[in-house]
Amino acid sequence: MLTETRPAIGIDPAAPTLCPGIRRNRSVRSGLRVLKALADLGAHREHQTADVADPAQITGSHASRLLAALVEEGLAVAGTRRGAYQLTPSGRALAPTASGTAADPYVTALLTCLREDTGLAVAYHQTGWLPGTGAHLLLTAVLSHPNSAGPSTSYGAEAANPDLRRSAAGRIALAFLPRAMATDRLGRPLRLTEDLRRTIEATRVAAARTGAAQAMATAVFQDRMPVATLTAAGPAAEFLDPLRVQETAVLLRRAAQRAALGRP
Repeated sequence: MLTETRPAIGIDPAAPTLCPGIRRNRSVRSGLRVLKALADLGAHREHQTADVADPAQITGSHASRLLAALVEEGLAVAGTRRGAYQLTPSGRALAPTASGTAADPYVTALLTCLREDTGLAVAYHQTGWLPGTGAHLLLTAVLSHPNSAGPSTSYGAEAANPDLRRSAAGRIALAFLPRAMATDRLGRPLRLTEDLRRTIEATRVAAARTGAAQAMATAVFQDRMPVATLTAAGPAAEFLDPLRVQETAVLLRRAAQRAALGRP
């Protein structure tokens, strides 16, 4: 986070301070416009500074300074091309348009049923691959834990890891994606261990644990291609009962079958 010992994003410390509050507000708005521009241009792709500056309504030099500040705060990373930047998972979470595409009504209905059946936080991702991004998951919809008043911290922990090999949703996608698509943004292969891959292929369910949270995920297939993933996540204590784990796996696979048919 920015501290009091550093100037706010985009503010020249040597500039006159007749209206410091206005300057800070303008700087914050400029920073939010940069986040929004990165998300609107493609939250999972890298973009040149000049391409970001125009929709953010600022100069190229101002955009460059703001993008550098976003990198410093962990909200963006430098791209593979000089002068290019890409949002991190934290940046996508904060960007005004970074919550993914609007969920189809059937996806919302599907997740509502799945949450009621499992008693866990649930999420739907679209599976894809893009140049400069590689394999990625685009969050379309998420419903919090039934007993939670706000966003699911259990799902948040699951979604925060950018390495697809570490999350349940990422693992299920990598297990079934063609090898040519299972790569990172530099084209390097993303491989699961052979034992893990065989287990996921046999059960069509992947699991992962992050701290005190645990998740299970399955894939939605169209013509044998994993086009989406369904995730159920919650406190690790809720996954201690083997019978409940088996029941959750069955409910996930049934929901995936309904999703493939386009109905809840």
